[in-house]
Amino acid sequence: MILSSFLAGIGIGLVVAAPVGPAAVMVIGRSLDRGWRVGFVTGLGVVLADLVYAGIAVAGLGWIEQIYAFERPLQLFAGLLLLIMGLVTATGALSRDGGQITALPNPTYHGRNRVIAACSGCIATFALTIVNPTAVAAFLALFATLGRFAEDKIPLLGGIAAGGALWWAGLAWGAAHAGRKLAPRWPMRIKRGAGAVLAAIGAGVLVYTGIDYWS
Repeated sequence: MILSSFLAGIGIGLVVAAPVGPAAVMVIGRSLDRGWRVGFVTGLGVVLADLVYAGIAVAGLGWIEQIYAFERPLQLFAGLLLLIMGLVTATGALSRDGGQITALPNPTYHGRNRVIAACSGCIATFALTIVNPTAVAAFLALFATLGRFAEDKIPLLGGIAAGGALWWAGLAWGAAHAGRKLAPRWPMRIKRGAGAVLAAIGAGVLVYTGIDYWS
């Protein structure tokens, strides 16, 4: 049962991580610009947030109503965070090195700079994911579907972490590897596009939440 719970957790981790969203856009952009290791650590922020919500789902239903009470403020925070990150990403891609195209990953990101970039990315994706309380309901539904295969909670949570980490490692490595094969200008264009997508999603979340609040 321990092994089956762990394997079930890996499946859940992959299923939860796989949908393409703002966090995936961030991981791809950072992997192109700063290398796959920075992109991978950026993705680990999502894994940590997923573990928090999976743990809440395991603990029981009593927590959910308290979390949903803060749903609108959390949505506003998520929208603002996305908008800021998108603008910073897009404008940084436009202004880097005075418009000169450099090799990717950016050679200035090494040592301490790389650690700072990785940690800031991890914190950003954790914050972005943790403000989505509907994730608890998703985990509850997945746990209910698995039935007896989800009885051992610790191996299950460990599997969720392993599955999520496996997905983000693959995505980060794939993005960085593909970036090296592109013409020099294309990775920066992709990064600008990623920033624009993040900013557009953030603006949309803010507008939708505002309309929902005032309606």
